[in-house]
Amino acid sequence: MTITVTYRFTRDQTSVAGLRSTQRVGTDAINALEQWKAGGTMRDFEILDEEHETDEDDGALIARLTTTQTDVDANRGMMDPLCNRYGVKRTVV
Repeated sequence: MTITVTYRFTRDQTSVAGLRSTQRVGTDAINALEQWKAGGTMRDFEILDEEHETDEDDGALIARLTTTQTDVDANRGMMDPLCNRYGVKRTVV
């Protein structure tokens, strides 16, 4: 069974990686997503939208992730450290 969830990735202003990053939020989020995808079979993602940064906001990336029911727990355990490594946080849309 396939599971699909949509996330909004934003800059994590509470993490060292987030504060030090010189990349756009979208770039850091895509890096995390690419590593997540490579970490298991039947994982995929689709970029739905990218909100560019402004003076008031760091921007965001909206992505739809697809995986299998049997891989859900492994996904959770892998995605959190990847987001932390790249200085982004995710919320369900």
